[in-house]
Amino acid sequence: MYREQLDWFSTDGGQFLVVPQKHASEWFGADGIHDDYDRAAKASPDGSIGSLTVGTGQGLVYGTGEEQTAWYPLNDEKTEGMLVWWIYAPSKEDALRSLSAVPDSIWKKEDIVFENDDSIVRLINSADSGSGATFGYREFSLQPGKYEIYSAEDKPDKRTFFYLYRLKLKSD
Repeated sequence: MYREQLDWFSTDGGQFLVVPQKHASEWFGADGIHDDYDRAAKASPDGSIGSLTVGTGQGLVYGTGEEQTAWYPLNDEKTEGMLVWWIYAPSKEDALRSLSAVPDSIWKKEDIVFENDDSIVRLINSADSGSGATFGYREFSLQPGKYEIYSAEDKPDKRTFFYLYRLKLKSD
């Protein structure tokens, strides 16, 4: 599914955190009192996708800081999409072209199930509070439910490289 544009989000360091909106206020980041930022680093020490508890909900964490990321919906039903971690590409237009043609053969299933219990999901810097007071945040729609996670390294040519994390609603 081709998209005209994506809402890219970057940080000055810190991993990315994906959390259902209703649990965002339960995330304190690196406030000097709580250990949330340290927990994020332990959940994803090498930048690959990891899972952790956020208050009474669940979050996903990935990245190593100083990158850009975006949510790329894969259908209009809001039951599948990709978290795109941009490593390099010549331009945003080239990135979109590459992302619209990701081959099915590159995906690897992860041992993580993301339990989303809200219809809005927030993407923040894990060093920030859930309100995004320092770095801001992005939000996207995702139907509540249990999501299987797939990962991929997408290198369609010498000038383009993304880490991708696909969320797909489980059919129980």
